[in-house]
Amino acid sequence: MRNTILTLLLLVVSISCKTANKKEIVTIKKEKSVTIAPVSSVPADDQDSPQITLATRPAKMEDFDFLIGNWTATSKRFLPEGTVKGEYKGKWEAQLLDEGRMIFDLVTWFNMDGTKESFFPTLRTFSPKTNQWEMTFISSLSYMHSQTFRGNFVDGEGYFDAIVSPSPGTIIKAKIRFYDITKNSFEWSMKFSDDEGENWFVAERITAKRVR
Repeated sequence: MRNTILTLLLLVVSISCKTANKKEIVTIKKEKSVTIAPVSSVPADDQDSPQITLATRPAKMEDFDFLIGNWTATSKRFLPEGTVKGEYKGKWEAQLLDEGRMIFDLVTWFNMDGTKESFFPTLRTFSPKTNQWEMTFISSLSYMHSQTFRGNFVDGEGYFDAIVSPSPGTIIKAKIRFYDITKNSFEWSMKFSDDEGENWFVAERITAKRVR
């Protein structure tokens, strides 16, 4: 009798274990099937994304196309009374940015002994909103930088008005002109006024010759 009862108990335990194992296996399989995420087969190009359309390059951007390339340059700077303050040799390099919507140019000046005197990077772009060239420059070897710098080309010459800071606490007005422009050369001049535009003097003249 005891043997019969033990046999029945073992049989019940065996059946219970098998049932529990089956439930565990089913549960695990079910969890796995839930946690596996399907991989998208839609290519990135076909997915919804904002499309950026760049505005057409303003036709007036062609005004400064002559500047693109590398130039050698000579500079003379003047005191208000007209005497020469200093003479320098330099290089002027210009390139297009943003698919031709902006010009980035660098002017590096050297003293006659070959030491670097100043370094001027300039950004230029024509703004359809203001209908004029908007520009800015700063020097890494001197304090001078522009606060405003804008203007236009008229009959093949560039005329630009600027407010510049040549030294800390000093603000003066400036007039900048590009003229005698050819494929391989151009002239540049800058006038200063330290009395709100009543009197002007030529502060600098530059002659540039194309290298390439």
